[in-house]
Formats: sequence, structure tokens, C-alpha cells
Amino acid sequence: MSSSALPVNYLFLKRFDLQLVRLGRLAERYCKDDPYTCLIRLRQYGDLLAQLTATKVELYKDAHENQVDLLGRARSPRLSVTCYG
Repeated sequence: MSSSALPVNYLFLKRFDLQLVRLGRLAERYCKDDPYTCLIRLRQYGDLLAQLTATKVELYKDAHENQVDLLGRARSPRLSVTCYG
């Protein structure tokens, strides 16, 4: 996949994770022709984004953890996260 083939909307994600770029491209591609597939790709995108974020703040346990449990722990008021650019 060459950089010129990527929509500009997702190029900035390349430095974080190529899978985010791929899922974003697929969601955008299927938006008009197959909205159901678009929603599936957006769900996968959101799941991956949550997992990557949880990993960065040392909240992610393992790949077998339920996404609902991960998001529930992330919403915990005990969690204090400082974001750095």
C-alpha cells in the first residue's frame, strides 16, 4: 500500500498504527455502497483505538479481554490520565 493511495483523511494515523489507516480507509470506501460493512469497520476501528490507548496508559491487560470491560475500566474515576502531544 503506497502513501499516494491513502486518503488524506487517514495519513496522520500512519505514525501510530497502520491498522487504523486500513480500517479508516475501508470504512470510508464502503460508506455509500455498503453501510453495514462501513459500520463493522468503524466498530473495529473504535475497538483498536481503545486498545491502543489503553496500552499507552498501561491499562490494557490482554487480547482476550472483553471490550466492554476494557472501556469500563477506562471510565473509572480512579484513572487519572495526562495526555502529551
